[in-house]
This record gives sequence, C-alpha cells and structure tokens, in this order.
Amino acid sequence: MFLYGAPVAAQSAENVAVVINDASPASQKIGEYYVAKRGIPASNVIHINTTQDEGIDRRTYATAIEWPIRVRIAQKQLHDRLLYLVLTKGVPLRITGSGGRYGTFASVDAELTFLYRRMTGQPVAPVGAIDNPYFLSVKELSDARPFSHREHDIFLVTRLDGYSVDDTLALIDRGIGQAVQGDIVLATQQPPRTPAVSEWLSTTASRLAKERNAPRVVIETTTAPADERPVFGYFASSSDSPSTQSPELMHFVPGSLAVRFAEADARTFREPTNVRRSAPGTRDLLLADLVRAGATGTAGFVGDPTGGSIVRPDILFPAYIAGFNLAEAFYMSMPHLSRRTVVIGDPLCAPYRQKVLSRAELEPPIDPVMEYAADFARRRVESFRREYPHVPDGALMLSIRANAYEQRGDAQTAQHLLEAATMFAPEFASAHAQLAVLYDLAEKRDAAIERYRRALDAQPAYVRGEIVEISNSGLMEVRQLALNNLAYDLAVYRGAPEEALPFARRALAFAPDDPNLMDTLGWIEHLVGDDTNAIVHLRAAVARAPANADVWLHAAVVAAAFDLRSESEKYLNIAIQLDGALEESREVLALRARSKAAAQ
Repeated sequence: MFLYGAPVAAQSAENVAVVINDASPASQKIGEYYVAKRGIPASNVIHINTTQDEGIDRRTYATAIEWPIRVRIAQKQLHDRLLYLVLTKGVPLRITGSGGRYGTFASVDAELTFLYRRMTGQPVAPVGAIDNPYFLSVKELSDARPFSHREHDIFLVTRLDGYSVDDTLALIDRGIGQAVQGDIVLATQQPPRTPAVSEWLSTTASRLAKERNAPRVVIETTTAPADERPVFGYFASSSDSPSTQSPELMHFVPGSLAVRFAEADARTFREPTNVRRSAPGTRDLLLADLVRAGATGTAGFVGDPTGGSIVRPDILFPAYIAGFNLAEAFYMSMPHLSRRTVVIGDPLCAPYRQKVLSRAELEPPIDPVMEYAADFARRRVESFRREYPHVPDGALMLSIRANAYEQRGDAQTAQHLLEAATMFAPEFASAHAQLAVLYDLAEKRDAAIERYRRALDAQPAYVRGEIVEISNSGLMEVRQLALNNLAYDLAVYRGAPEEALPFARRALAFAPDDPNLMDTLGWIEHLVGDDTNAIVHLRAAVARAPANADVWLHAAVVAAAFDLRSESEKYLNIAIQLDGALEESREVLALRARSKAAAQ
C-alpha cells in the first residue's frame, strides 16, 4: 500500500551552488539572474572560465570545470552544506569518449553528481551507470527523507538551459512563481515497449487518486487533442508515444514536470536553424523544446541511454506533490545515476513544500579534530583507511586537518601538522608527498626532494613495483606525483638531469597521456641534450592543450633549438597568454633575442 507521510521539508538557497562560465555572456546573465532571484549566497557562486562549446574532452572537464568547483567548495568549507549544483547555459554539456553501455562518453552534469564522492577520496571509474543511493525503489514515500549528506555521498545536479537566454530566464521564473493546477498526462503505446510501463502508469494514477488536492491523471493511448488544457505533469514512455511530437499543442503550467524516455534528447541546447518552428513533428524533440513549451522541469540523455535508467513516474509525480523539491523528485525516481543524464530546472522549485529545514537539521557541526564538515570528514577518514590500513587513525586525521589549513592559505600550519603525521606514521606515503609539495611551494627544494623520496620508499611493495592496482588509484596518484616532482626538482633545482631522467620516465609510464608528465620528461631530455626525443614529448604535451604556461614555454624553447621559428613563436604566444608574467622571464627574453638575431 502506498502511504504519504507528513508534509516534507525542503532546503534553502544556502544549499545551492551556481556554476557560471565567465567566458559565456549567456551563462553570466542567467547565473546572475538566478542568484538574485533565489538569494544565493556569494560564497556559493562558483566561477569557471572555459570554452563555450557544448562538447569537451575529459581532461578539460577535470581541469577547467571540476577542479575550480572542488577548490571553491574546499575554500569555503561547503562540503556538507552544498546539496545542489546548478549549471547555467554556456557551461559545457558533453564529455567526449567511447560509446556503449560501459563507454566513457558522459554529460558534465552526471559527472559532477559524483564530485562529493570523489572529494572524499573514493574512486569513481568514468564508465557505466552506478546505482543511485537516493532512489526510493520499493520503499513507501513515507520512508523518503529530504536529501542531505548525512546519508548520501553525491550532489544533485541540475541545469538552467534552453534554446535561448530568454527561454532560460522564463524557466527560472516558472520555478520560483506559484504553481498552477493542471492535469498529469501519461502517454504510452499499446502495448508499451517496456512491460513495466503499464504498471508504473496505473500505479501513478492510483496513488495520486488517493490525494484530495492531487492533479487529475489522464492516461493517453491515442493522439492528444490540440486543446489548451493545463498540463502540470507529462510522461511519455518512449519517443513514439502519443503527443510526443507536438509539445507546442500542450499547455504546460508553471511548476510542471515533463519527461520522455527518448534517446539523446539532451544532446544539444542550440536551436536547429534548418527546421521550421511552425511545423510540429518535423524532427525529434529535444529537452529545449519542452522548456520553450513551458515545462518547469525535465530530464533526458546527452547520448545513447544504454545502461541508464528511465525516470519512474510512479515516484516522480507523487514525491513532487508530497512536497519534495524538483531535484529530489527527479533523483529519487532514477534507479541509476547514468553517466549521460541531464536534469533541467531549479532544484529548489517545490510548489507543494510545507517547511524549509534549518542548517542544524541538514548539516552537522564541524569536526573539532579534522576541522572539516563532519559527514565529509567521516567519509574522508574511511577512504584513507581503505588505502592506508597500516596507518593509525591519528595520522590520517592530522593529514586531513593539514589539508583544511592548506586550503585556507595557512601553509605553515599545514606543514607542521604533516610533519607530525609523518613522525607518527613514517610509512604514510600520501602525507610525505603532501608535505613535499608544500616544501616546494616554500622553495625548500632539498627538503622537498627528501620527502618525495620518502613518499616513494613508503609505498607498498606492489606500488613500488610495476603492478598497477586500480582499486588503489589514490596510491597510484601519489606515486606519479612523487616521481614527476622529484624528477623536476632534481633536474631544474639541483642541476642533476641525468639522475632525474629515470624518475620522469617511470612517472610517464603510469600515465602516458598526461601532458604535465610529458612536459617533465621532455624538458629533462632537453637539459641532457636529447632534443630529438624532447620535441616529440613536448609536441605531444601541447597537442593536449594544457592550461599550464610552462608546458608551452618548454615547447617553444625546444622548437627554437631546431630553428622552427614559427612553431616556437606560436607556443611562446600561448604561454604568455596563459601567464603574462612570463614576458619578463629569462627564458622568454632569451627566446626573443634569439628570434630577433635570426631575423637580421
């Protein structure tokens, strides 16, 4: 039997982070509008600066989108407070990769869902769908709870997008304004392609029929009439279901949700230019069509949904009407977190909500030992224990506390905490590497070199060897960092490139596509006089368009050694664009002088 619980609570603006791409005027306008409308705190506005293209590669996603979001969350200690990430039009949509059920092709939105989990140190492989911890499944709605990090180690991610800025601003207004009553239309084929659909639709109707103020439910198996009846909810079991080719004929009211189980209907939010907009049914529908038609929330896929999961209408609409907000209702009704899902709408839109939860109800106090948000700190320690079962909890906690101080800009206190952690646990490789990086930043090169060596010596035997254990990806990252930075420090600051070369080669062997590792090896090869191999590695590094000015500068220097003046100038210009301070550096002045002499 389906039971409704007491009216549920909802979350507030302080639980939302808004991501704005400063390179996109549309993103800026939409983000600023939403922030003002909802009263989002300034601490929760996250600025990135990346391409306006809808498709990006995974490295760009990691460095230009995920990393700045991670940094902002850490700096402001928002780990447990933030529940929702809201992306704005102009933030890239798709991450390129392989297709199929276990392919790496994904939506930016779906990858950010797992950001909280990654920040705790738990690896999340970039393939396949993952069970959704917030899915209601067979439980009664009376068992459902508002989303928080007390129980769930993910973010709920939504997007404010549409064909145009105006469409998106109207979407925001509909999510904030008062909802208008209307029907819930459930469209299906006869017989439906998926046998479970008939049960879902009938269950949706029976559950909502029990509620005094619930919208009327209409199950359609024929083409919908072209009338102006108000529609509060819409679900189509496939792209071939009745009504799905003509949303312009449906009158969506403010607060309405619309879902179609269709392939790649979120693949773009750019309006087609070669199709007459006045001719319904002339092409496949996209989510942006539903937004323009007046829907307040919707969901779809950026590509082949194989391995994903359909939104369950028997959970979505009852949860929404019970008072859960738009994000909770959508995510609660998805069995899996697909790598290709996009949810459109204001997460705080909750036309039936009765109460807003307080911070104390959602967020535990800061952990006094680790000085992190308590739920996040607990998960971080658990993750560390899995990677370093031989390290005492006290050392693990000191390392986590050091990380908190480092992110606040207090590197000296972080150093002291890490020195204590490594004295307490000399075999703690991650703490040695973290301390070495801080020494490097403080230009204590000899101390840094010693700690990188100790980090490598402290690695378990299977890591020190050539066996790669995917389950311990954190240890692998520590190894790569220690090998690479040790090689660079030895070559550049100690003047021992021959000693450094084997370490650089070993680092690249573990991550052969990493441009920073390619750069280190290429630069060291240049320092030992092997420009033939250096140019190969540095060209490969810049081909991946890293946002690291030193990589481009090194490539410019080696290209100049081969008298490739135009190539060298191209690399040099990009390096200076990334870091204007290089213009007065010794290397750049030498390159300019060499170029001038060659031209005379």
